[in-house]
Amino acid sequence: GFTFSPVGKADKKLVSKLEQYIHEESFDINDTMRLFDHHKRCFGAAMMIPCFAKDDVDMSNPLIDYGQLKGKEFIGWTVIEPYYLSPEFEPNSRELNDPTYKFYMVPTHWNVYGSTDKDGVVKKIHRSWIFFRRNVFTSKIYQPMYKWQGPSVPQMILERLYSAEVCANESSMLLRSKRSFVMEADVRKMAMNPEYARKFLKNCSANSDNWGVRVVPRNSNAKQMDSYLSECMPLTTAQYGILCAEVDIPSPKFMMAQLTGFANSGNYEVKLYAQKEKNLQVNELVPIVKQTLKILTACDGKPVEFDVEFGDVDVPTITEKAEILYEEARAQKFFAEAEALKKMEKLKSAETHKSVKERGEA
Repeated sequence: GFTFSPVGKADKKLVSKLEQYIHEESFDINDTMRLFDHHKRCFGAAMMIPCFAKDDVDMSNPLIDYGQLKGKEFIGWTVIEPYYLSPEFEPNSRELNDPTYKFYMVPTHWNVYGSTDKDGVVKKIHRSWIFFRRNVFTSKIYQPMYKWQGPSVPQMILERLYSAEVCANESSMLLRSKRSFVMEADVRKMAMNPEYARKFLKNCSANSDNWGVRVVPRNSNAKQMDSYLSECMPLTTAQYGILCAEVDIPSPKFMMAQLTGFANSGNYEVKLYAQKEKNLQVNELVPIVKQTLKILTACDGKPVEFDVEFGDVDVPTITEKAEILYEEARAQKFFAEAEALKKMEKLKSAETHKSVKERGEA
């Protein structure tokens, strides 16, 4: 969750009204932000567009004057999948030709296919109205290849997930066929009479298993080869570990098991995950909430800037909670002792002053 307050003088009635409205089921900003992050990961990019009840706001022009929203009814945001979007640049604009420009290679407008204006033309939305985020950073030179979007999580993990599943499947196959029976033979004769060779091998398989008795010709060099399974688990977990690194998920959280190897407590991975979640809040979600509140107040007559703060991401373990309580108790004890010491010093000072006064009178 998050809290917010107006910049400058606080208005409790306004905060209470907005807090109730943005968490209503029809508006629910939290669900919209969750969907926005989900689409970003799933499709490589996602866009949030403001929605108004009567669809009477022209979003093809830059959002500079919030006064144009006065009297409008803002009903929330909609999240658009990138398949319905197409970037559009102004011809011969700085966005296309000037690498020193702030908005170089940033589309001026986005066309939303399937949505049309009053004239039946595909709806065009200026970049100042929207929130557009990519799953991972994409270099300017590669953005046209991704249609100004980016690689998705499924695209990034497909090869690694396939490799991990292959390792897991091969491990079970090796376990079932751990012991291989090898016997020397004349390969040329077997090739000359393949039918006899097939029957012989089939008969050997039918009359032997890992715990049975194998009958072999006299003086034959027959032996058993064992497959070593000790490397199967590290290979499989290594594939899943790389997968977790690609999608920013701690291995213990993904695999529901403790890590192996160096620093196998998993604390570092969990802390790093919490830091990334905090960065997501600060860099992506806070601007969304701020813009939401600004548009809502602009619709009421006057846009108001807000400070937004999200709750803590890092959830302490039982041990960490105990350590926190211990440190708090120590601090309280220190302050209590300091306060008691202060009172004792005041009392001693008063007694000394009284004693000096009595001596003077005597």
